[in-house]
Amino acid sequence: MAFGIVSVPAMAGEIIDPVPQRPSVADDPIKGDPNRLICRREPILGSRLGTNRRCMTAAEWAQVRLDNRMRIERAQKDRPTMGQ
Repeated sequence: MAFGIVSVPAMAGEIIDPVPQRPSVADDPIKGDPNRLICRREPILGSRLGTNRRCMTAAEWAQVRLDNRMRIERAQKDRPTMGQ
């Protein structure tokens, strides 16, 4: 038996989305809860094996990410340029 790929033209005006959309965090009541507790292991500086467990709410982790991003952007903006 021979199998072939059959191409069917799309109807005019029909939009085909080949990549399925991932559900948004807001669609999931558990992942969308800003008060859920999230624990992460963070390496201890100067140690190859040591880690600390740090637990915060999802809202607190989001605030940490925002604060870090703002610090990085401020440092990049304020750094001196060559020749000035």
